[in-house]
Amino acid sequence: MMKFGSRRMTVPVTGVAAVVAAVAVGLTPTVQNAPALTAATVDYLYGTNIGWTPTDQEYRDFISRVLTGTDTEADAPAPSGLVRYNAGFWPVSHGFIFDLTYDKSVAQGVKNLEARDPEGDVIFGLSQASVAISRYKAAHPEGTGNTFVLTENPGRPNGGIMERFAGLHIPILDVTFSGATPDNGDTTIDVARQYDGWADFPTYPLNLLATANAIVGIFYVHGQTQTELTAADIEAAKAAGGAYYQQHGSTTYYLIRTPLVPLLMPLKGIVPDPVLGAIDPVLRRIIEMGYDRTDYSKPTKAQLFPPLSLPAAASTVQKTVPTAEAAGTEAPGVEAPAVKAPKAASSTPKAGTPKANAAKSSAPKKAASAGDGASKKGTGGSARPSKKASD
Repeated sequence: MMKFGSRRMTVPVTGVAAVVAAVAVGLTPTVQNAPALTAATVDYLYGTNIGWTPTDQEYRDFISRVLTGTDTEADAPAPSGLVRYNAGFWPVSHGFIFDLTYDKSVAQGVKNLEARDPEGDVIFGLSQASVAISRYKAAHPEGTGNTFVLTENPGRPNGGIMERFAGLHIPILDVTFSGATPDNGDTTIDVARQYDGWADFPTYPLNLLATANAIVGIFYVHGQTQTELTAADIEAAKAAGGAYYQQHGSTTYYLIRTPLVPLLMPLKGIVPDPVLGAIDPVLRRIIEMGYDRTDYSKPTKAQLFPPLSLPAAASTVQKTVPTAEAAGTEAPGVEAPAVKAPKAASSTPKAGTPKANAAKSSAPKKAASAGDGASKKGTGGSARPSKKASD
């Protein structure tokens, strides 16, 4: 209540409170909300339009499983992320003689991806799409700021058929073996299933069992990737390490182990599983002799024979190159033979772990077997965990 001369005026308390609050709000600095952080957009390309092809929803579900398994942060794939191109393989793809040849289809994929001009996106491709993305990366050696996720990549540097026979061109079909996916500094994830003939072809094709196994793998492994590959499979590869999970430069490589070698897959349901399970490790051991899984980032063409590493080579090096031994270095191009300690003969060391026991240089009787260390072997068909490979 307020008094003005002889008259009194009543002002409601609520009205005064409202006025005070309004003034306070007006004098208070505005606090802006921080912008909400969003994950990357997913741009995706289909694999070759041949055989069974998934619906767009099925393909996006497949993308989501791979992104989950590789811990790649991104928005859920949306139909708007599709980068269309022919995805043809004239004349056997779905459009037959009306489809583009392989080389022209890949070139169209690169062109359309350039037109999309992604910035900070996740770019996903399967099979032929991985080749198109690889060429897109090659066109941007300075990097793009995007993240690339490649599955069943024929351009995988060590394993992909595009590098195994780099430079070869098949006329009429118009297929050029364009080489390895480059490392341009962009984060890249490369996932391949073991013995897929497009992405995991033998280093030594004269191992005919390994070559035949990879060819069968094109039909029984490559074609089923979109339905069979799970996030758990990818996580298991990372846990196994060694030949199954490697990091080199800006690229992470996964190799997903097959439960059976492809040569035995047609017999599934015909031959009892215990019989197949007994035969598999025998075949797998021979097949793995056709591979060098030391470094998936090293562009590796097909070779005739694996390098020989005989115990006699060590003594030859020691006799002919004494200065290298004295300096504690190996002669260039000579791989030190493996050294087996007597007590460790019955056990197998973990992949990637050097053997601890070496003969003392002062013991002349053991000089021929001491070497400079044990050569590291890829785990191949074994799923034992080991240290991450490093550059």
